[in-house]
Amino acid sequence: MLRSKKKPVRSMDRQTLENLFIVIILALIFAIVIFCSGLQYRTPDTTASYTVKPGDTLWEIAEIYCPTSHTGNVVNKIERLNDIDGHIYPGQVLEVPYESLEVAKER
Repeated sequence: MLRSKKKPVRSMDRQTLENLFIVIILALIFAIVIFCSGLQYRTPDTTASYTVKPGDTLWEIAEIYCPTSHTGNVVNKIERLNDIDGHIYPGQVLEVPYESLEVAKER
């Protein structure tokens, strides 16, 4: 009988293992950064009614009601909730997301 010659199993050299380790660490760091950056762009789901006063802007309203959220995203959410394109007028009632009940009650 003929026996087939098996190639010896070659283990990875040290440099290859170091490179693989570096790639895995970089991939994990990238995944963590992507995950964490997504958290800061979330906006609250709870809303309150707000009556626009003279001189108000959506940006200021967003900063007051959601001081720790990304202001631009809060403005976009206010626009979507109220089907507006950024123009507001005194007396207009808006649904506004808020982060805490205390802020919503104060206004």
